[in-house]
Amino acid sequence: MNTDETIDNTTAPVPEPAPTADACDRLEAARRFAGEQYDKVRAIAGEQLEHVRTYTAGARKQLNE
Repeated sequence: MNTDETIDNTTAPVPEPAPTADACDRLEAARRFAGEQYDKVRAIAGEQLEHVRTYTAGARKQLNE
């Protein structure tokens, strides 16, 4: 380390600006949208799972005949 180098500790860190109301509104809208999309995907996945269960039950029945 070079001993001629000094660290300037005279400047205080600049705080992050507070989020604006618009940014908070957009974040909340994004959360709502994500929640809605999650609910839709979960419902569709549940329907698909029911189809798979029905199909496999039919396939098992045919194998046992």
